[in-house]
Amino acid sequence: MMWDLKNINDNKKEILTKLKTCEDKKEKERLELTLATYICMLNNSGAIRYTKFYNFIEQVTKGKFSLMSPRNKLIIKGEKIISDSKDYLDENYLAFLLQLANNISSTQDVIEDESEIKFESLNLSNEELIKISKLFYFELGDKEIYENSKKLLDSNDTLNVSQSFINDMKLANGLNFNDYVFNKSYCTIIRENNIFDIQVLNHEIMHGIDFYMLPKIPTDNYYGFHEVPTYTIDYMLIDYLEKLGLDSKEIQKMRLKKDSYIQSLASATLFQIKHKIASKKGFSLIKDYSISDVMEIIDPIILKQLLEIESGVIAYGLSKQYKIDSNLAITNLKQFMKEIIPKDKRPDFSHLGLNDETLTELSMEFGTYSLENKKYVSKGK
Repeated sequence: MMWDLKNINDNKKEILTKLKTCEDKKEKERLELTLATYICMLNNSGAIRYTKFYNFIEQVTKGKFSLMSPRNKLIIKGEKIISDSKDYLDENYLAFLLQLANNISSTQDVIEDESEIKFESLNLSNEELIKISKLFYFELGDKEIYENSKKLLDSNDTLNVSQSFINDMKLANGLNFNDYVFNKSYCTIIRENNIFDIQVLNHEIMHGIDFYMLPKIPTDNYYGFHEVPTYTIDYMLIDYLEKLGLDSKEIQKMRLKKDSYIQSLASATLFQIKHKIASKKGFSLIKDYSISDVMEIIDPIILKQLLEIESGVIAYGLSKQYKIDSNLAITNLKQFMKEIIPKDKRPDFSHLGLNDETLTELSMEFGTYSLENKKYVSKGK
């Protein structure tokens, strides 16, 4: 299961040609984002010529190759479109984001160390992975979501399995790339031959579904909430796998991994904030800080992490809605995917039944999803 690299190269060349004569600002943004997409796809295809050679030279030059590479400059240009896209952030909204992070960081850890979670071997073929994902989206019961999933799952050139990604993406299990010119989504995963492979593929497929629902350009859309649909679908998939009769202990490990990630992200983000404030003030350690202190040191990485934490809480809320009223939850999820989040005002999700008060309450109970079923798994297994 591999992308058509020749077709990717041909598309990349066509984009480069279009860029030479493009004068429209919006169209140029789509072209530059798409160019970065195709370069990243080649780099992470797993092919000897692109991924393995890149990693080898990067290792030999001790990281200097990527800095000098023309490809890297084009990727950075695509990333700069996102980082330069200024989104609304005032002290009130920042205080709310910090409150969510603090609440989650204060909840009971579902597991001491995520590395303790070891999945048992489960050798499913690529075709079986696709079949499970396709069946899940079909039984979700929404025709539009299912039809969009098939654009990826039924295509011969949209899915890819790689043995490795390039160095700066090596911690990822899966990646999604979107073409804003030819309106096409692509996914690649690294197989670990265990039950988590199912979630990784399904997660990346959901990124593609989100794209097909409404392609969102960074300069138009408040950037940072792209994991809401995928994190929501992760919760739904994990519970669905139990209905398929897969090992309950392995499924519980997935629950623990799911909750542990957001808990760890919240704690790590708060530590980063304290460290930056302390460094700025010339202290080695700091206990208390003000919202103004955080506003002074906040950078795109910390903001992205805070928004990912809120995304995790939103997804948890939608998953709880799904257990009570599946139709309402799917309706809210689709509405989220089909709307542009304005960049010039504070994001508001009350129309999804998730106002600030509700999100705050959800953040204080984070971890109960996995802790309720912790009897299914023993430490270190």
